[in-house]
Amino acid sequence: MDSNWEIKRFNIRVGWDSLIGLIPGIGDTLMSTVSAYIIYEGRKLGVPRWVHATMIGNVLIDWVIGLIPLVGDLLDIGWKANLKNVALIKKHAKIL
Repeated sequence: MDSNWEIKRFNIRVGWDSLIGLIPGIGDTLMSTVSAYIIYEGRKLGVPRWVHATMIGNVLIDWVIGLIPLVGDLLDIGWKANLKNVALIKKHAKIL
């Protein structure tokens, strides 16, 4: 979602979140619902409540930043909430 392709000239990775987020209002809201699935899976895997809250905060920041036309889309490329949330799951999930 966050880093499918690399823009080699600028050494930046972008994904579907960045591209669909370019659609004003709708794109960021749609991508936030997809991000909610990652949060849901983290909760099912047993991440602590504070990690779950951090994951929600990451998506909320991503969504709010993305709502700002153009500037928000550029800042959104750097935030990468989904990658942050997957890293939190890998670190804190109680997988037996």
